[in-house]
Amino acid sequence: MKIKSAVKRLCEHCYMVRRGKTLYVRCTKNPRHKQRQGFATDARAGPPPPRAWISPLTRGDSALPLNHAAPVDHAALLEQL
Repeated sequence: MKIKSAVKRLCEHCYMVRRGKTLYVRCTKNPRHKQRQGFATDARAGPPPPRAWISPLTRGDSALPLNHAAPVDHAALLEQL
Protein backbone atom coordinates (compact mmCIF):
# COMPACT_ATOMS: atom_id res chain seq x y z
CA MET A 1 0.00 0.00 0.00
CA LYS A 2 1.31 3.41 -0.97
CA ILE A 3 0.92 6.22 1.55
CA LYS A 4 0.56 9.60 -0.10
CA SER A 5 -0.52 13.11 0.75
CA ALA A 6 -2.81 13.18 -2.31
CA VAL A 7 -4.43 9.99 -3.55
CA LYS A 8 -6.06 9.52 -6.96
CA ARG A 9 -7.53 6.73 -9.04
CA LEU A 10 -4.94 5.08 -11.26
CA CYS A 11 -7.31 3.11 -13.51
CA GLU A 12 -11.02 2.71 -14.22
CA HIS A 13 -11.29 -0.12 -11.65
CA CYS A 14 -10.02 1.97 -8.72
CA TYR A 15 -12.53 3.34 -6.23
CA MET A 16 -12.32 5.63 -3.21
CA VAL A 17 -13.23 4.57 0.32
CA ARG A 18 -13.42 6.88 3.31
CA ARG A 19 -13.08 5.35 6.78
CA GLY A 20 -13.20 7.99 9.45
CA LYS A 21 -10.80 10.75 8.43
CA THR A 22 -8.65 8.48 6.24
CA LEU A 23 -9.16 8.24 2.49
CA TYR A 24 -8.27 4.96 0.76
CA VAL A 25 -8.04 3.94 -2.90
CA ARG A 26 -8.79 0.27 -3.63
CA CYS A 27 -8.67 -1.52 -6.97
CA THR A 28 -10.52 -4.63 -8.07
CA LYS A 29 -8.10 -5.48 -10.92
CA ASN A 30 -4.65 -4.44 -9.72
CA PRO A 31 -3.87 -4.67 -5.97
CA ARG A 32 -0.76 -2.54 -6.48
CA HIS A 33 -3.03 0.48 -6.88
CA LYS A 34 -3.91 0.47 -3.15
CA GLN A 35 -3.24 3.86 -1.54
CA ARG A 36 -3.87 5.58 1.76
CA GLN A 37 -3.89 9.29 2.36
CA GLY A 38 -2.05 10.46 5.43
CA PHE A 39 1.29 10.57 7.16
CA ALA A 40 3.86 7.87 6.49
CA THR A 41 4.27 7.16 10.20
CA ASP A 42 2.12 4.69 12.04
CA ALA A 43 2.74 6.31 15.42
CA ARG A 44 -0.59 7.43 16.82
CA ALA A 45 -1.62 8.75 20.18
CA GLY A 46 -3.12 5.77 21.88
CA PRO A 47 -3.24 4.11 25.25
CA PRO A 48 0.05 3.82 27.14
CA PRO A 49 1.99 0.56 26.79
CA PRO A 50 1.38 -2.23 29.30
CA ARG A 51 3.31 -2.02 32.57
CA ALA A 52 5.43 -5.03 31.58
CA TRP A 53 7.00 -3.03 28.74
CA ILE A 54 8.07 -0.14 30.96
CA SER A 55 11.50 -0.33 32.57
CA PRO A 56 11.50 -0.60 36.39
CA LEU A 57 13.84 2.41 36.49
CA THR A 58 11.39 4.67 34.66
CA ARG A 59 8.42 3.14 36.45
CA GLY A 60 9.77 4.21 39.83
CA ASP A 61 9.84 0.79 41.49
CA SER A 62 12.16 0.51 44.46
CA ALA A 63 12.93 -3.15 43.75
CA LEU A 64 15.50 -3.43 40.98
CA PRO A 65 16.03 -6.61 38.97
CA LEU A 66 18.69 -8.98 40.27
CA ASN A 67 20.99 -8.50 37.28
CA HIS A 68 21.04 -4.70 37.71
CA ALA A 69 24.35 -3.28 38.97
CA ALA A 70 24.35 -1.02 42.02
CA PRO A 71 25.10 2.66 41.36
CA VAL A 72 28.80 3.58 41.61
CA ASP A 73 29.97 6.46 43.80
CA HIS A 74 32.60 8.02 41.54
CA ALA A 75 33.73 10.55 44.15
CA ALA A 76 34.60 7.77 46.59
CA LEU A 77 36.58 5.96 43.90
CA LEU A 78 38.58 9.11 43.15
CA GLU A 79 39.42 9.56 46.83
CA GLN A 80 40.86 6.03 46.96
CA LEU A 81 43.37 6.95 44.24
